[in-house]
Amino acid sequence: MKILLIEDDEHTSQLLSATLSAHRYAVDTIADGAAGLDLAVRWNYDIILLDVLLPKIDGIEVCRCLRAQGCQTPILMQL
Repeated sequence: MKILLIEDDEHTSQLLSATLSAHRYAVDTIADGAAGLDLAVRWNYDIILLDVLLPKIDGIEVCRCLRAQGCQTPILMQL
């Protein structure tokens, strides 16, 4: 399973990435909304873990843009 983790808090990002990787998930980690949106559009992910409060573009707008482009990848948003 390939996961996109969009999280700007370094500690949270490292913890989630390490835990998911230990369970043999492939995790791509990015720290801002604009770069996360770019990755989500370019690659196929099984799920996107998306923080709401992000630099450049917030998580709500990332989600809106993805859905407007027809992306049906499940998105789990975190506050």
